[in-house]
Amino acid sequence: MSATEDASPSPFDRRSLVNRVAAGLLGTAAVVTTAAGTGEELRLLTGVDTAASASEPGTKQSPIAVVGAGGKTGKLAVEGLLKRGRNVRAVTRTGEFSLGGGDVGDLMTTAAGDVTKTDTLKQALAGCGAVLFCASASKKGGNAEAVDYQGVLNAAQACVELGIPRLVVISSGAVTKPDSLGFKVTNVFGNIMTLKRKGEIGLEEIYAAAPKGLTYTIVRPGGLTDGAVIGPAGIELNQGDTIGGTVGRGDVAEVVVEAALSPATENTIFEIYDKKSRGPLQGGLPKTSGYERTGESYEAMFKGLQGGIGL
Repeated sequence: MSATEDASPSPFDRRSLVNRVAAGLLGTAAVVTTAAGTGEELRLLTGVDTAASASEPGTKQSPIAVVGAGGKTGKLAVEGLLKRGRNVRAVTRTGEFSLGGGDVGDLMTTAAGDVTKTDTLKQALAGCGAVLFCASASKKGGNAEAVDYQGVLNAAQACVELGIPRLVVISSGAVTKPDSLGFKVTNVFGNIMTLKRKGEIGLEEIYAAAPKGLTYTIVRPGGLTDGAVIGPAGIELNQGDTIGGTVGRGDVAEVVVEAALSPATENTIFEIYDKKSRGPLQGGLPKTSGYERTGESYEAMFKGLQGGIGL
């Protein structure tokens, strides 16, 4: 039930980029640059006006950083932001990042930021309007204690110190249910569930003392799959960590992107899973929680989410 930063080939290559823009899915003029301002240009003019208020996350003045952009879910989050015409800063340990066979747009820059090293992380996040924490334990990136626990705290502290309005963290469903099968099976991998939960608690403590206007969102996906995105109509949000299921990485990426852009998710924790796979996380729990959220749009599902549930 954890989302790992495991680099894998992306279907978002130069040809598919052109096709998506032609189909109206990307809707932006794209020119590839790096944080240093270099890179081959591939300008795709679609006639879509992407100008937005400077105060909004993801404008040219305040990009949205994706930490762990090299992982499967992180790459999908970068792609989702670009699709929405948002400025993105793809943050990886080395600063190297590609969505495929070419560079993509002046909407995207890259930056080196290691979640285990606060100084590099702060440099990578400076000037951002929101941060999506999509990193998790991996062979190259660090173990669960370094990434899923201390890395989350480092990101939270960096966001607070830099005055970044929103931090969205991908955690995991069942993190508060150590007797559940999902927790036990996943926790075999370096106590990752225990450490994800410690990361959640530490994050909340940091934000409890943070200045007004700095907020967080914790998204707890069910068991991750690589299936096609099913969208709002096929997924369910919940709170309280009693109901779970499976969910595609693409849907998780879509939800964290939308959560970063929505005031309705400020200071909330919620679970996400495919409605068809839903069920109690362990025996003795009710089949419904009373906090189920469904809708035909992400914003419709976000309405009614409550703070303080799931801690």
